Amino acid sequence: MIGCRRAEVVAVLKVDFHNDGCVDEILQSTKCFPGLEEVKIDRKANRVTAVGTMNPWKLRDKIEKETKHKVEVLCSAKDQKAVTQNTLVLKVVLHCDGCIRRIRRTILKIQGVEQVTVDSEKNHITVKGTMNTKGFAEYVSKKIRRQAEVVEPKTEKKCNGQMTQVGRGSCSCNQCGHHIYMVPAPQLLSDENPNACVVM
Repeated sequence: MIGCRRAEVVAVLKVDFHNDGCVDEILQSTKCFPGLEEVKIDRKANRVTAVGTMNPWKLRDKIEKETKHKVEVLCSAKDQKAVTQNTLVLKVVLHCDGCIRRIRRTILKIQGVEQVTVDSEKNHITVKGTMNTKGFAEYVSKKIRRQAEVVEPKTEKKCNGQMTQVGRGSCSCNQCGHHIYMVPAPQLLSDENPNACVVM
């Protein structure tokens, strides 16, 4: 019976490097890890690229445990792909500084979240990172035990269609349906009214 060879995985991990000693710690923690064939470290970008047939999430756990650094799996695939940066604005009722700090810490612990900005006046929390946006608000609601809703970005509608008359004193765009109401002429018999009657 012919055995199946596991597909090669390229995983990109985000690690906060403080000094050269951190690089040595990470290299030591990944040494002899099952399935790991190659490790590339980019200190400036805070990235560790691991290549092999290993489980990237187990590798992350091992690095975190041995180095005490927070590690995130940015992407993991057979072929390395560009990491997609996402931005979500959540509406959450915020009562005080204490709950704001608690909610911010909780969201920062979610996989893929890189930055959390809070606007207490609008009750808005802006989340940036490589997290999966599908079902993110529902997941956050469970984590913080408070309702979180995605705030849809405002888009301005532009009327590029032709205006067609739909009734006396008004016209409508045939694409967006917007109405423009015409201002009536000041007087029926007036020099200022171009549509006024002319008395001969």
